[in-house]
Amino acid sequence: MPPPSTTPLPTLIPRLTRSRPHPPPRPAPLPRRSQANQDTHTNILRLEGVNDVKATNFYMGKRVAYIFKAKTLKNGSKFRVIWGRITRSHGTTGAVRAKFASNLPGKALGGPVRVMLYPSHI
Repeated sequence: MPPPSTTPLPTLIPRLTRSRPHPPPRPAPLPRRSQANQDTHTNILRLEGVNDVKATNFYMGKRVAYIFKAKTLKNGSKFRVIWGRITRSHGTTGAVRAKFASNLPGKALGGPVRVMLYPSHI
């Protein structure tokens, strides 16, 4: 049996938290639709912690980013962003409508988006 080591054990260093201009990614978009038609230029977002129409007023005009990864490298990154803006509330349970610069791809439906906390109206 080897003698016990006299070197001190490494201590755990707490991970530094990063300040981000957005809350955690939110489950996202479904297209606005009726029974027969679907509006692909407008998506419905369900925001975490927002449960009524009054709470959606804070998010009006905020920017929304759908971030995805592509195969080819452009501008030194494989990540792409489709930007949008929250336009109005949808229903009475805290969902909002958002319009994006280009229509979101089909694989984006039900995926996460980031709601940026700017522009600020406070």
